[in-house]
Parts: sequence; C-alpha cells; structure tokens
Amino acid sequence: MEANSTDTSSLSARGNTMDINLKALARNNNGTASAVFLTVSGMESLLGASFLQTENHTEMLSDVITATLPKINHTQLSEPVNFTMSHKRRLAEPGLMTCTVSEDNPFLEWVNRMCVIVGLVFFALAILTFLLCSWNPKINNTARLHLCLCLFPLVCSIMAGLLHFLVVASFLWMLLERSALPAGPETL
Repeated sequence: MEANSTDTSSLSARGNTMDINLKALARNNNGTASAVFLTVSGMESLLGASFLQTENHTEMLSDVITATLPKINHTQLSEPVNFTMSHKRRLAEPGLMTCTVSEDNPFLEWVNRMCVIVGLVFFALAILTFLLCSWNPKINNTARLHLCLCLFPLVCSIMAGLLHFLVVASFLWMLLERSALPAGPETL
C-alpha cells in the first residue's frame, strides 16, 4: 500500500489498482478503516462468450477484481473509489470494449429459490431424523444435530433474537418482582 500527498491509499494486485481515501473512511468509522482488494485470474476459461451470451465475439481481456471494506459501519463513502484495470494483452484490431454488468435473470432467481427450498426441506428432515432416531446407543447424534441447526439459514439469527428476548424478559420480571415487594421490616 502506498500513500500519496492527497491522502489516497493505492492498493494493487497483478497490475490492477484501487485508490481509496482510508483516512476519510476512518473519520466516519470510529477512527479505523481497512480495505481488501483481490484480483482473480484465470476466469476467462469459465466466463467465456457462451457464458456472457452476446451476439458479438466476446472475450475477457482483464482479470476479475473484488474489493471489500470489512467492519465498516457507514456504507456511504465520503469520497469516490477509483479502480484501474490493466488488460492482459492488446487487441490486434479495434473493437467495442465494454465492462460487463450482471443483469437480473428471473429464471436464475427462481432456480435459486427452488434450490434453497429443497435444501431447507432436506435439512429439516435431517434435523428430525437426528432428533427422533437413535440407531446405536453408543453414537450420539448431538454434534450432527447442532451442525444441521447451524447450517439451517436464519436459525442463528432467530435463536439470538429469542435468547435476547428471554434474557431481557427475565430481568424485567425480576425488576417488577423486586419493586412489588413492600419495603421495610414488616415483610416476613
């Protein structure tokens, strides 16, 4: 990482760069900020012309890049982030060069939903099997059951919310009981 005179930090990987002002980001995030910049090479074999489904001859000329800002509270950036990508090779003939933008595909969204539903059904069946069936008394299914519960989507969030509610409710009831007791020596 290099810092220049404009407080912009430059992260680079395989000839691609990301310029970001980490100091401005830290001012909006309790004094700390970090950035991760990755380059994924070799994706042209997977993301060829058949995947991109274009009428023209299409090929990838640069690597796939990704960036993330871990543990950032505010998602609004005070200054823009600049990405510079380098091409792997030059074109022999001029042509139309565009950046790919993924479009929403309703069929893929439907397939994704169906796969999630089927997966949830099988996870529920596995959980019921581990709860209700014991094939061998020497084998304990508790670890398998907990693994399935952890992998089951939203269970962790629901359990955390439920535990939070129960703890707060128990403290509230203790407070109400304490305040309902009469004060003084006349109590038993």
